[in-house]
Amino acid sequence: MGVAVLIVAGVLLAGYIVQFVLPPREVVIRVDDVEYTRGDLVKRLRVSQRGASFFGVDFAASTEIFQSLQFMIEDEIMDKEASRVGITVVKEEIDRQIELIFLTGEIDGVSGEQSIRDYKERYKRYLNSVGLSEEEHRAITRRSIMRA
Repeated sequence: MGVAVLIVAGVLLAGYIVQFVLPPREVVIRVDDVEYTRGDLVKRLRVSQRGASFFGVDFAASTEIFQSLQFMIEDEIMDKEASRVGITVVKEEIDRQIELIFLTGEIDGVSGEQSIRDYKERYKRYLNSVGLSEEEHRAITRRSIMRA
């Protein structure tokens, strides 16, 4: 009886691993020596979807998958080429881009200090909503600036 339970548990465990653990590790894109897995793609899509929801924008899943794959390739190539030709993005440029998105300025008599507090709170809510750390978001913002 105990052996049968172990066999059934083993089959269930193997099925779980094959279905849920191994697929996110499959390589979907390789650029030189950098590999992106299915899990990286899912994370990028999840961030895009939650970001669209946060800003009240439609999310076109059918095209977003292919755009994300293309951007992953382009970003990696861009990183390698930009460093080779001396193109950089400094911390201040990243800070300014984030402020442009989340800072609303003086509206309806809101003071500068209140506006900055609102900006920081809105930015933290966004990061929590999309499931990114500040460092991850800053890396995405850097690539966005470089792309522009």
